[in-house]
Amino acid sequence: MLKLSSLIIPAAVAVVLVGCGTAPADEPSAQPATPSATESASASATPTPPVTPTTEPAEPGEPAIEPTPTTTPVDAMKTCYSGAPQTADGEAKYPTPGYEQRTIIEMAQGTTLTVAGDGYAPGIEVLVSFGPDRTDADFMNGLTAVAGPDGSYWCQIVLDPTWGVGDFTMMTGTLESNFEASKRYLGVKIVPAPPSQG
Repeated sequence: MLKLSSLIIPAAVAVVLVGCGTAPADEPSAQPATPSATESASASATPTPPVTPTTEPAEPGEPAIEPTPTTTPVDAMKTCYSGAPQTADGEAKYPTPGYEQRTIIEMAQGTTLTVAGDGYAPGIEVLVSFGPDRTDADFMNGLTAVAGPDGSYWCQIVLDPTWGVGDFTMMTGTLESNFEASKRYLGVKIVPAPPSQG
């Protein structure tokens, strides 16, 4: 006659051994997965081409700039990139030194302003601010761009219709050295968006 202990002990040992051989669901298994026969057949019938990296305007390690809640008027959608602008020729607008000498452009509400800068030391942070002309308001809330290896950056900013129409100023400047001397300006006259046709 079998004793109960002779059945329980081997069963307990089997449970422990099974538990040791099974990896938890959140940890990868130490053994590589073995493809099934159909996976092996399809893999050999149609070889997978090697993955080719794509060229993106953003550099590795570039900070992701995302809109943040604010107490000033509604934030625009805004993104900055390191390097030369990846836009059509003439689309990017470059702020220039001197407020009185700034270029003034006209754009409709809801359109995208592409602003760019060059001639900076690679890796330097550039503050990009935008608000009503002759005020300290900044709808960008501390937006910064990082100059790429070629000393340039570019940003795309949607002109939020809630800002209204009128005269606005884009101001840029380096955060790491002589901010006042590095300031550059671009005037933007925001006009009403054309009526939608539809």
